[in-house]
Amino acid sequence: MSAPGRGAGWRTVLVLTLVGAAAGFAWGIADRPVYRAAATVAVESDSEGADRARLERFAQRGESAAVARRAAAILGRDVPGADLLADVSVEPGPAGGFLVVGAESAAPDVAAAAADGYARALVATEGDPLALGAAPAVPGEPLTDRPAGPWAGIGAVAGLLAGLLAVAATRREPPRGSRQGAAARRPAAGDGIVDFDFGLLGDAGSGALAIAPAAVADAGMLADRLGVRSGAGARSLAVVPVNALAPAVEVAATLAIAAAGAGRRALVVESDLDGPTLADRLGVEPSPGLAEYMAGDAAPRDVLRAVAAQPAGFACVPAGNGSAGGLPGPRFADLAARLARAYDLVAHVTPPIDGGGGEAVAALFDDVVVVAGPAGGGAELGRAAARLGGDQVRALVRARP
Repeated sequence: MSAPGRGAGWRTVLVLTLVGAAAGFAWGIADRPVYRAAATVAVESDSEGADRARLERFAQRGESAAVARRAAAILGRDVPGADLLADVSVEPGPAGGFLVVGAESAAPDVAAAAADGYARALVATEGDPLALGAAPAVPGEPLTDRPAGPWAGIGAVAGLLAGLLAVAATRREPPRGSRQGAAARRPAAGDGIVDFDFGLLGDAGSGALAIAPAAVADAGMLADRLGVRSGAGARSLAVVPVNALAPAVEVAATLAIAAAGAGRRALVVESDLDGPTLADRLGVEPSPGLAEYMAGDAAPRDVLRAVAAQPAGFACVPAGNGSAGGLPGPRFADLAARLARAYDLVAHVTPPIDGGGGEAVAALFDDVVVVAGPAGGGAELGRAAARLGGDQVRALVRARP
């Protein structure tokens, strides 16, 4: 006779295996080919013995922040990081006497541009004894192109393992008196709320944005709590409005201005494709944006915009024109990961949590800021934090009436 619940447990295993296979198949369809381009940098050497050591040192410097900033200036078309979304590496050449600057990207032209830009930036930063070598060619064939079938198999195995672990977990009796869980770590209503004066973004002249004087102290408090000026905080975070009236774009822009003022490279991304407001509030072109990138109709450098601001500007990606059908999705997750490598701070403005899909997007990030409008009280922020699970929430922000 079967033990109680055993049949249900194996049904769970079967369901998770099928879900994993379906998810893997979907990932395989969405998984774009990866292209690799390479440029070379010649390194003059005095002797064969010193050559390898010098190559190693220059290779390490090639992946430094100084070279990345110079590459951004070369490639960015006035938008920092426009072609830095490729994965770039600098390694000593196998035969000695030169460095290989490699770049991988989903777009072949981006891979070639990034390799060339980094090679030029390295030479410009270090000077003698470096010189440009071979220029990169735009790759015609992808480095990797995984079909959907193998991904479905990988997903099925992952689902099977997850199902077995779930069955094993349900058979373990939790320790007595245990109070673990997200509810114990959620911010209580009214606990740690940052009140903002949202006469927030003003015109500093020449079309530049600036934090309104009345909001400087509020903005500084939030920025320091999240560590965006010191660089001690998260590189990526989600700014989640409780509803469509919450000023999430202003909060994200404030954090970007604060980070940029401290010398950090900052970016604001709007993933609320159904109710976009970023382009209007920051005064940038609305399209192409994230929607076009998600549809494969625009490259990363096409969707980035420069925002003039005081004391320092930042970059942004507007929502663009399109539906939210692909969010969050693997392509969006991949973009978020690449942006986190290219920028010191990426503030993602999500859809509202109140029926807008904000929870699904916020789930991709370990750090979340919840924002309420002037009518939102501590209880509303507390409920939103509870819906998000609590562990992710780093700050609760409420606009002053």
